[in-house]
Amino acid sequence: MRKVVILGATGSIGRQCLEVLEGQSGFSVVGLAANSRWEELLDAVVRHRPRFVAMVNAEASKCLARALSERGCSGVQVLQGHEGVSELAALEEADIVVHAIPGFEGLRSLLAAVQAGKTVAFAGKESLVSAGDLIERTMQRTGAKLIPVDSEHNAIFQCLAGEDRETRIRHNSDRLGRTFLG
Repeated sequence: MRKVVILGATGSIGRQCLEVLEGQSGFSVVGLAANSRWEELLDAVVRHRPRFVAMVNAEASKCLARALSERGCSGVQVLQGHEGVSELAALEEADIVVHAIPGFEGLRSLLAAVQAGKTVAFAGKESLVSAGDLIERTMQRTGAKLIPVDSEHNAIFQCLAGEDRETRIRHNSDRLGRTFLG
């Protein structure tokens, strides 16, 4: 069983990832993080039963903890702030960290995942633009891997990996249920 943490779980990529995981065997969600949309995160927690959640926004974190308790999900540990999200990114039991935090907000948690040697399914670019050298050096030291999951970045990744057009089309349509052909 591969254990997955999803950072940015209430955003577009995070929600799509959860949908994909619902139809797959061999994966379990062990951690979910979001900024402030605690109601959406609550729904995901009830469906996927992770052991850990994190909310950046302190008030949202309190609301989520209260709602989890009311729903009988008291075994879920609620972390708070950017520190809590970074803690999830480096969670020892996680095999894969889906990093779908937009903008520069995700730099700290991306670095935490890479420092922990994680395989990171990565959906942003700003963190790489601002700290690419640091991230690359850290990956070399820890053995971490970055796998782009956003459509444009993944297409470039596949071209650089030498996949042919047919393989790329099949892979994308299987994975996301949609393919944009140019």
